[in-house]
Amino acid sequence: MYVAKCRQGESFTEGKIVPYGDISISPCSPILNYGQGLFEGLKAYRTEDDRILIFRPHENALRMQDGAERLCMASPSVEFFVEAVKQTVIANKKWVYGLCYIRFLIIIYNFLSSLEVLKVYYGFKGSSSG
Repeated sequence: MYVAKCRQGESFTEGKIVPYGDISISPCSPILNYGQGLFEGLKAYRTEDDRILIFRPHENALRMQDGAERLCMASPSVEFFVEAVKQTVIANKKWVYGLCYIRFLIIIYNFLSSLEVLKVYYGFKGSSSG
């Protein structure tokens, strides 16, 4: 899973791949109380010559930026998003057989901490079919 953080009014920090696992969310989180969060899903697939291709990641990045703007949330740049997608796919390449669905989330998960508003960007394997 790919994780990057962002404070209100700042840019996303360089993210990293971490082991897949649960996330901790404050009961006061806007994602739980107001639905303030968004996701973007895209597909990666393996070709007959064993290459892995990602379907239109730039368009997904632009759609995520549009949604984040509507929700008054920070969003990653197109370049940041595409790089995060690539890293996530590379880290999970053994699961990419046939078609693989990847979902990225932007959520505010801790509204009352000293960080005030913290956004986390996750990527993870959704499902594959072979």
